[in-house]
Amino acid sequence: PSNYPPRNSFVNIHAVGANDGTSWADAYNHLQDAFAEAASSPVEIYAIWVAAGTYRPDEGADQIPGNRQASFTLLDGVAVYGGFAGNETALDQRDPAANVTILSGDIGVPGDNSDNSLHVVIGSGTDATAVLAGFTITAGNANGSVAPHNSGGGLYISSGSPTINNCVFIANATIGNGAGLYLYSSSPKIANTSFLNNTSLYYGGAIYNRYYSSLTLINCLLAGNTA
Repeated sequence: PSNYPPRNSFVNIHAVGANDGTSWADAYNHLQDAFAEAASSPVEIYAIWVAAGTYRPDEGADQIPGNRQASFTLLDGVAVYGGFAGNETALDQRDPAANVTILSGDIGVPGDNSDNSLHVVIGSGTDATAVLAGFTITAGNANGSVAPHNSGGGLYISSGSPTINNCVFIANATIGNGAGLYLYSSSPKIANTSFLNNTSLYYGGAIYNRYYSSLTLINCLLAGNTA
């Protein structure tokens, strides 16, 4: 076990403080910066609290604006929670329905999905300690010419088993399979989550399971998806 105490990192696109993630006042403006800190942290129990707003994977200190291969990459031991107003002191005070927190792949010309992120979120190589909860994931467009960039516009997972809770996957697209979620040899647990109006050219408008994937869905809604 680590000798370091558990760590919370704060993200709020509207914060005007030190931009170092140490408090709501000094929250990171971009979620990718919190992910970068978590990836280099020795802390074994790490949580990222994210306030309402829209966050894009090509934003942050180490990102290239407009890079279609930019994604939010989940990490073992890191729980990422959306739905905060930006003043809470406890996790159970957040309200994702009231404080909508969006992970958007619309990184190019607004409303033109041809230049959107190929995958908004990637959960490959993770275990159940990689947690994504309280987010709306939208506008991913996996329209690449070769794998893996032709599947999994919302969430792409290869050999991973993250935990997804209280999320909405809406209006993601792919020219291949699994517009909302694409699984390859993966076994995630997904609860209290909706897959709405996602569109695949081939299979799995909402979800596509491939190669010994074993998906657990609990209290989820799939509606309006097409393939």
